Amino acid sequence: MKATRYHRLNRRAFSLVEVVLALGILAFCVLPVLGLLSVALTATRSTMDINLKTRMLQTARTYFLDRPFSSLTGDTVNIFFDAEGAEVGDSQIARYRLEAHVSKDVALPGANLRSLKRLVLSINNKETGETFINHFHVPDNGF
Repeated sequence: MKATRYHRLNRRAFSLVEVVLALGILAFCVLPVLGLLSVALTATRSTMDINLKTRMLQTARTYFLDRPFSSLTGDTVNIFFDAEGAEVGDSQIARYRLEAHVSKDVALPGANLRSLKRLVLSINNKETGETFINHFHVPDNGF
């Protein structure tokens, strides 16, 4: 009876081999998950960038659709945005500059159809120097 009791007292802890084996299995399972973390962060950053550009383009589109068609000339219009995509009036605090250039009228076929003006929108990130270009047409809105 005494030998059994002594044997149990020595087996309370894990052996070094068991601990090393458990850590190896844990590392084998955790390392791929940590590798996916960088991929997820890159995808999240890219999605946030796309959403930000979309918000700025929607602001520019609304700006030009609210103007009378006759007032859209070949001038270049600059709209400034902060890091969250909110419009700001001061170019010094802006992170993005949206430059919009209105081209000539685009005539549509048919006598009854209205004309269009083509806008070239260029979003410039002032920190990275990256430029994103988009085009859209503004219809003659009748006023």
